[in-house]
Formats: sequence, structure tokens, C-alpha cells
Amino acid sequence: MYKDLRNIVLIVKKLLQKHDLNRSYHGGLNSYSIVLMTSTFIENEGINEQNQLSHNLEQFFHFFGNYFDP
Repeated sequence: MYKDLRNIVLIVKKLLQKHDLNRSYHGGLNSYSIVLMTSTFIENEGINEQNQLSHNLEQFFHFFGNYFDP
């Protein structure tokens, strides 16, 4: 349904692993949380219509880096 979901999730997981933030019991994010964040973002922001993965990934990081308030 969401064409860039898998690619964005894999990139985020790799970045989290690189910085040792992929273990939820140490305060990181687990895979299920990353999938939920990504799918909700794609659905709410409507970026699924974009064809470029780089643009969609940029929008994802921009939102969660600047606007998301946990």
C-alpha cells in the first residue's frame, strides 16, 4: 500500500543501529515502533504520491526532527 514504507524503515533501522539506539530495552526504538511511525507519517502527510525516496525520507526526518513533540 505504501511504496516507500519498507525503504524508509530499513534506512531508519540502519541509522539507529549505527548509533546503538536499536534496542528498546536500552531506550531505543524497536522495529514495530518504527513501522508504526513511518506508516502513520506517510498516511497523514500524504507523501505516498511522491516518486522520489530521497524526498520522502527527507520529509520524514524533517517532521520527526523539527515538529514531532513526544
